[in-house]
Amino acid sequence: MQKNDPLVSVLIPCFNHERFVKGTLNSILNDTYSNKEIIIINDGSIDDSDLKIREWVVENQNKISVKYFNQENKGVCATLNALISKSNGKYVLPLASDDELFGNTIAKRVSILE
Repeated sequence: MQKNDPLVSVLIPCFNHERFVKGTLNSILNDTYSNKEIIIINDGSIDDSDLKIREWVVENQNKISVKYFNQENKGVCATLNALISKSNGKYVLPLASDDELFGNTIAKRVSILE
């Protein structure tokens, strides 16, 4: 991808996905599309999602733009609205915190949209 490729904001609402969230985040990091940011909100998880996300951010914040927020549970609709309001991308890619990206899908999606 080229430097003038549009920014893609990957939006992740997280609720009680401590077992999966690092895999989700790694799949975004490993996608070869370079102009991307991660915005993640932990929506009041009662498991160790917050800890897992914070660990991942510390390990990877120099590799990818990532914004992390922790809030009391507000539900997925309110959380998605908050994620959108915090994004800077031309395009947004909502991704559940227990899903992963495969096959460099961001570049393919941007190509279709452009």
